[in-house]
Amino acid sequence: MKLPEIDSAPQKELAIERAFIKNGSSLAEFEANFGLYPVPDIIKKILHFERTVGIEHTKTFYLSAEENLYDEFFGEEAKRLIPFAHCEYSQDCYCLWNQHNAGSPEGWPVVIFGNDGGMSCVARNLEDFFVITASDRPLYGDVREWPPEHFRPSLGIISEGIEWPSPLHAQYCEYLTSIGLDLNQNQDALLEQAQNEVNPSLFAWQAPLSLAYEVEYFREHEQDHAYMLLVKDTRVAADRDLPSHLFPGAGSDTAWFEILGKSRPSSLELSVALQAADPDFHLMDYNEVDGTGYFVAIDSDGPKPGVMAAPRTAV
Repeated sequence: MKLPEIDSAPQKELAIERAFIKNGSSLAEFEANFGLYPVPDIIKKILHFERTVGIEHTKTFYLSAEENLYDEFFGEEAKRLIPFAHCEYSQDCYCLWNQHNAGSPEGWPVVIFGNDGGMSCVARNLEDFFVITASDRPLYGDVREWPPEHFRPSLGIISEGIEWPSPLHAQYCEYLTSIGLDLNQNQDALLEQAQNEVNPSLFAWQAPLSLAYEVEYFREHEQDHAYMLLVKDTRVAADRDLPSHLFPGAGSDTAWFEILGKSRPSSLELSVALQAADPDFHLMDYNEVDGTGYFVAIDSDGPKPGVMAAPRTAV
């Protein structure tokens, strides 16, 4: 399917039956979204397909120059994310991730942001992404999986009662082939390859940014149900096979912490809260004024550095 070359001016109506277009994004909006970077040619081509034919082409995505909503979570680093598409079926957002703070957006990885907080790479670049979308299946993952490195979206199955294949899917695949994409590739394999190659770097980039946001949030918002502890460091037991009640310290992990928020529990209140979090957690030292101290996990594993909840319990 050959379409006219796209430019910034409005396109003339074509004598093609159009599906209902929910997407109103224009090339000018994409140019504003990409800022100093050029809008990739492949996005321009797909945008023109959608605006002249319709967006009912795949359950995976439709293009959308959405506002970048990640400043609150990632601060200045949010500039490395450029939203460009949306999945109506799963209500997830796709962004290009400027992984190395360099290069052309054409080759940046595509990251999916789930509406419940999960994130994962789904394609190594835009060409792979649009090949994957030819599957006409939504990308989604189990948002209950945590930590984030366990969030691995897959190409899902279409529920009963949902029209499938998409009305314009055949035309879309024909068009992707006409612009040089090889649709004979295994889409599930492309997805897995992207996750294996990019996710370790993606999560390493995301982890400190998410922790900084989480710490700031709990400093400003007291929790009625729990004391929020920032576990700053954990020392693992020297020999995990030795029971610590016989050999002091040998089987105990030690965790240093700071209480987030303005209220400071008493030593007794915090001790009870730690026991409620895990019966093996025992408070060893605590400064009620600045909210710092350490506790040990007797014959057990201590928490990883990060934010930990200790339930508020009546003493």
